[in-house]
Amino acid sequence: MDKDGTSLITLINKGEEYENTILVLKSLNNEIFGAYLSESLRIKYNDFYGTAETFLFTFYNTDRIRVFPATRTNDLYIYTDPSKIAFGCSDDNFSLSLEDDFSNCFTGTTVTYNNPPLCKEKANSITVVNCELWTLSV
Repeated sequence: MDKDGTSLITLINKGEEYENTILVLKSLNNEIFGAYLSESLRIKYNDFYGTAETFLFTFYNTDRIRVFPATRTNDLYIYTDPSKIAFGCSDDNFSLSLEDDFSNCFTGTTVTYNNPPLCKEKANSITVVNCELWTLSV
């Protein structure tokens, strides 16, 4: 965020040329969590994309990474529009959602990833202090 600012559009533009990326978020309470994206980021209005290789992770309640793979119950893996990036969906709830200016992040439970909230900070209003998108080369 120090280098590229807090624009979701900038994040998506930088991520659209890479497959296999890791979105890492850090909360005000120093909690680390995020997602592995099996496809490149892109704006896709009113539709989800990605594959079941997409997963969520957190270090909440442990000193080791906890991974939540897709359950294949639905195919609601990644959602992006100019106002948010989100992962997983059921019962009108996202597993992880990051708003357009990174000011708010939300985490909840969905059948897509069968995950608990990814951090202990108030799950409906997490303050993001750092966001990084890492690319993996194969």
